Amino acid sequence: MAFLGALPKLTERRWQQQLIGTMNRRTGRREGGLLRMLGWGLIFHDEATNAPRRCPACRAEIHLPRNEPGFPDIVTVRGDTVWFIELKAARGKATDAQKSWLEALRGAKTVRVALYRPDDMQAIVEAMR
Repeated sequence: MAFLGALPKLTERRWQQQLIGTMNRRTGRREGGLLRMLGWGLIFHDEATNAPRRCPACRAEIHLPRNEPGFPDIVTVRGDTVWFIELKAARGKATDAQKSWLEALRGAKTVRVALYRPDDMQAIVEAMR
Protein backbone atom coordinates (compact mmCIF):
# COMPACT_ATOMS: atom_id res chain seq x y z
CA MET A 1 0.00 0.00 0.00
CA ALA A 2 2.84 2.36 -0.85
CA PHE A 3 0.44 4.76 -2.55
CA LEU A 4 -0.87 5.81 0.87
CA GLY A 5 2.53 6.96 2.06
CA ALA A 6 3.58 6.73 5.70
CA LEU A 7 0.54 6.28 7.92
CA PRO A 8 0.50 7.97 11.32
CA LYS A 9 0.73 5.76 14.38
CA LEU A 10 -2.81 5.22 15.57
CA THR A 11 -4.19 4.08 18.88
CA GLU A 12 -6.70 1.25 18.65
CA ARG A 13 -9.57 3.68 19.38
CA ARG A 14 -8.46 6.15 16.70
CA TRP A 15 -7.96 3.27 14.26
CA GLN A 16 -11.56 2.22 14.88
CA GLN A 17 -12.79 5.77 14.28
CA GLN A 18 -10.97 5.85 10.94
CA LEU A 19 -12.82 2.70 9.86
CA ILE A 20 -16.29 3.22 11.33
CA GLY A 21 -16.52 7.02 11.48
CA THR A 22 -17.45 9.23 14.38
CA MET A 23 -20.73 9.86 16.15
CA ASN A 24 -22.56 13.07 15.27
CA ARG A 25 -23.87 14.20 18.65
CA ARG A 26 -26.62 16.31 17.05
CA THR A 27 -28.14 13.56 14.90
CA GLY A 28 -27.08 10.54 16.97
CA ARG A 29 -25.74 8.82 13.81
CA ARG A 30 -22.29 7.72 12.80
CA GLU A 31 -20.75 9.65 9.95
CA GLY A 32 -17.74 9.08 7.75
CA GLY A 33 -15.39 6.16 8.05
CA LEU A 34 -13.60 4.11 5.44
CA LEU A 35 -16.03 1.18 5.66
CA ARG A 36 -19.00 3.39 4.76
CA MET A 37 -17.05 5.08 1.98
CA LEU A 38 -16.42 1.62 0.49
CA GLY A 39 -20.07 0.56 0.68
CA TRP A 40 -20.13 -1.41 3.93
CA GLY A 41 -23.43 0.00 5.15
CA LEU A 42 -24.47 -2.07 8.15
CA ILE A 43 -21.76 -1.72 10.75
CA PHE A 44 -21.91 -2.93 14.35
CA HIS A 45 -19.33 -1.71 16.81
CA ASP A 46 -19.87 -2.04 20.54
CA GLU A 47 -18.32 0.92 22.30
CA ALA A 48 -18.31 -1.04 25.55
CA THR A 49 -15.35 -3.17 26.48
CA ASN A 50 -14.53 -5.68 29.17
CA ALA A 51 -11.79 -3.42 30.49
CA PRO A 52 -12.16 -2.56 34.17
CA ARG A 53 -13.61 0.87 34.94
CA ARG A 54 -12.90 3.15 37.87
CA CYS A 55 -15.48 4.68 40.16
CA PRO A 56 -15.36 8.45 39.55
CA ALA A 57 -15.77 9.20 43.27
CA CYS A 58 -13.41 6.74 44.95
CA ARG A 59 -11.35 5.46 41.98
CA ALA A 60 -12.00 1.82 42.96
CA GLU A 61 -11.95 -0.67 40.09
CA ILE A 62 -15.39 -1.72 38.86
CA HIS A 63 -15.61 -4.82 36.70
CA LEU A 64 -18.63 -4.66 34.42
CA PRO A 65 -18.58 -7.45 31.85
CA ARG A 66 -20.30 -5.96 28.84
CA ASN A 67 -19.54 -8.27 25.95
CA GLU A 68 -18.17 -11.71 25.27
CA PRO A 69 -14.40 -11.63 25.86
CA GLY A 70 -12.55 -11.75 22.57
CA PHE A 71 -15.50 -10.98 20.27
CA PRO A 72 -14.26 -8.92 17.27
CA ASP A 73 -14.45 -5.13 17.39
CA ILE A 74 -16.47 -4.66 14.21
CA VAL A 75 -19.12 -6.65 12.36
CA THR A 76 -20.18 -5.30 8.98
CA VAL A 77 -22.28 -6.47 6.04
CA ARG A 78 -22.16 -5.70 2.33
CA GLY A 79 -24.12 -7.73 -0.18
CA ASP A 80 -23.62 -11.42 0.57
CA THR A 81 -20.58 -10.89 2.82
CA VAL A 82 -20.38 -10.60 6.60
CA TRP A 83 -16.99 -9.39 7.83
CA PHE A 84 -15.73 -9.72 11.42
CA ILE A 85 -12.80 -7.41 12.16
CA GLU A 86 -10.49 -7.26 15.18
CA LEU A 87 -8.36 -4.13 15.38
CA LYS A 88 -5.07 -3.69 17.18
CA ALA A 89 -2.67 -0.80 17.53
CA ALA A 90 0.65 -1.22 15.71
CA ARG A 91 2.20 -3.16 18.61
CA GLY A 92 -1.03 -4.59 20.02
CA LYS A 93 -1.28 -8.32 20.65
CA ALA A 94 -4.39 -10.45 20.21
CA THR A 95 -5.57 -12.19 23.37
CA ASP A 96 -6.19 -15.93 23.42
CA ALA A 97 -9.94 -15.23 23.49
CA GLN A 98 -9.64 -13.00 20.40
CA LYS A 99 -7.62 -15.65 18.56
CA SER A 100 -10.23 -18.28 19.46
CA TRP A 101 -13.10 -16.15 18.13
CA LEU A 102 -11.29 -15.39 14.88
CA GLU A 103 -10.40 -19.05 14.29
CA ALA A 104 -13.97 -20.16 14.99
CA LEU A 105 -15.37 -17.51 12.63
CA ARG A 106 -12.86 -18.39 9.89
CA GLY A 107 -14.01 -22.00 10.05
CA ALA A 108 -17.71 -21.22 9.72
CA LYS A 109 -19.30 -22.64 6.56
CA THR A 110 -22.88 -21.59 7.26
CA VAL A 111 -24.40 -18.36 8.46
CA ARG A 112 -27.81 -18.60 10.09
CA VAL A 113 -29.97 -15.60 10.71
CA ALA A 114 -33.12 -15.68 12.83
CA LEU A 115 -35.48 -13.62 14.91
CA TYR A 116 -37.04 -15.52 17.79
CA ARG A 117 -39.60 -14.67 20.44
CA PRO A 118 -40.23 -16.49 23.74
CA ASP A 119 -42.99 -18.60 22.17
CA ASP A 120 -40.47 -19.91 19.60
CA MET A 121 -38.53 -22.06 22.06
CA GLN A 122 -39.44 -25.28 20.23
CA ALA A 123 -38.29 -23.77 16.90
CA ILE A 124 -35.00 -22.73 18.51
CA VAL A 125 -34.41 -26.26 19.84
CA GLU A 126 -35.20 -27.72 16.41
CA ALA A 127 -32.86 -25.26 14.67
CA MET A 128 -30.02 -26.14 17.06
CA ARG A 129 -30.14 -29.85 16.28
